[in-house]
Amino acid sequence: MQKISNCSETIKSLDFGKTPLMYSKSHNKFVVEGCGNALMMYDDGSVITGCSTTCLNNTISDTNNKCIVGISCCQTTIPHYLKSYRMNLTGLASQMGGDRACGSAFLTDKDLYEQFAVGGADSAIPTSLLWTLAGIDKNQANLV
Repeated sequence: MQKISNCSETIKSLDFGKTPLMYSKSHNKFVVEGCGNALMMYDDGSVITGCSTTCLNNTISDTNNKCIVGISCCQTTIPHYLKSYRMNLTGLASQMGGDRACGSAFLTDKDLYEQFAVGGADSAIPTSLLWTLAGIDKNQANLV
């Protein structure tokens, strides 16, 4: 999936609408890095999850590349059966000087988050998907 940044950029994810794919709740998390807040929304605009951060002394990420809850990074869960979403990231004024501080927001695989996402400028982030079987597919699998 893509990582968004630049304080107020909105991006649509892949829409798995009529496919057997969806985002895995148990293997993914929604992450915001930097100073600001971000929301994940359904296409109709209703909020499904989100979190906000603050930065101390203009620090955008901590030196150990760990997500400290609320300070330069936050993480939250996503709902079950998620097939599409939009993200909205808004930068907050930093505590030192009042300048807008930018960050990033993304959906990522929990196990690969630290390896790929923290502090990097990567535009592609690893995300886990679920593949569901329809009744007819399940019957075919049992025949094998």
